[in-house]
Amino acid sequence: YTVAGAQSVGVPSPADLTPQLQTLKEAAADAVVMALYPPQAKRVMEAKAKLAWRDVRMVSVGPLTDEQYLNVAGGYAEGTIGFCYYPDPNFSIEPGVAEYRRLMEQYHPKHPLNRYSLYGYVFAKLVIEGLDRAGRNLTRESFLNSMETIRNWPSGGILPPVTFSQTNHHAQRAGFLCELKDARFQPLGGWIEP
Repeated sequence: YTVAGAQSVGVPSPADLTPQLQTLKEAAADAVVMALYPPQAKRVMEAKAKLAWRDVRMVSVGPLTDEQYLNVAGGYAEGTIGFCYYPDPNFSIEPGVAEYRRLMEQYHPKHPLNRYSLYGYVFAKLVIEGLDRAGRNLTRESFLNSMETIRNWPSGGILPPVTFSQTNHHAQRAGFLCELKDARFQPLGGWIEP
């Protein structure tokens, strides 16, 4: 691969990124990797639509891989490749995601479902698991020690099974490749780890 160009975005919420994307279009970029904040990525997609630039592959990284931040009128986000950390909160049939939807409907019926709130939900459940294991005499040390006893914790399919140890405090090292089709990120395979 050859890097055709790079454009920086100097503010968290830019009004327009058409000039930056025009520069990449003129450089004949085959793909644009978006390592951006969500409002910046939205402006990139809007600029792509404004430029009617369809023959470029957009690539989303990390938490940005969420439909709400990338979809724009005219389907200009279609075909975006991303790395998803969480299943689709609206359509996944995983039992943990179904439980999340039920609780969101019960307690926050007007709040749109998204991967950010699904992330908060599953990690809150993981903290509760640690608190339960720590017991009534909770201290910082007892909480950390209890978290380090978690082995193959089942999230109901929101994450792969989680295991902690004294040397590993990473709850999630896996994700899956996905592609934006029909305005939804759809998995291209199963969980993968570095």
